[in-house]
Amino acid sequence: VNKLNYLQKYISYKVKATNAHGIHPPFLFELYNNVIADQTPFYVFSNIESIRAKLLLSNLEIEINDFGAGSSVNKSKKRTVADIAKNTLKAPKYGQLLFRLVNRFKPITVLELGTSLGISTMYLAAANSKTKVTTVAGCPNITKVAKVNFDNIGLKNIELVNEQFDVFLPEYLKRIDELDFVFFDGNHTSEAPLNYFNLCF
Repeated sequence: VNKLNYLQKYISYKVKATNAHGIHPPFLFELYNNVIADQTPFYVFSNIESIRAKLLLSNLEIEINDFGAGSSVNKSKKRTVADIAKNTLKAPKYGQLLFRLVNRFKPITVLELGTSLGISTMYLAAANSKTKVTTVAGCPNITKVAKVNFDNIGLKNIELVNEQFDVFLPEYLKRIDELDFVFFDGNHTSEAPLNYFNLCF
């Protein structure tokens, strides 16, 4: 009977919550309308997307040291920057959502596990110059490319760390008083993200 009850409640919820009017808590309603559904363009978006466009055209070949699940598309140790950009970077809509979330909640400290080429990092950092964004990547060669991108866009609130997550995270969490915002986007093995979440929590 309990399972039937849950199923009935779930179906009722899905029928009613088809749009913003089905979201009842004021916090969620405001978050949906002003952050998730918002399409307001900010000038920095075009700057970041210009860097993405250059990455997608780059034939620079680098050696990859992957400490996570690795690429499901290309297992080669040497890959072009264009290939990495095509297969690992978050789509503009997700980067811009990260920007709006930081813009809305104004966290003091942001941690990103998984820098890749730095596109999502730039969205996180560009939203608020008072926010300190610490981003961590295991591969030194990818880190170098990300650093060039950060320098090109002129963001001064990014700390780029080249270290394995398992080594970095416990020590980092000892050093900080509070962690406001975390974006997990690296080491996509089955258990690792949950372990990192539990450590941060």
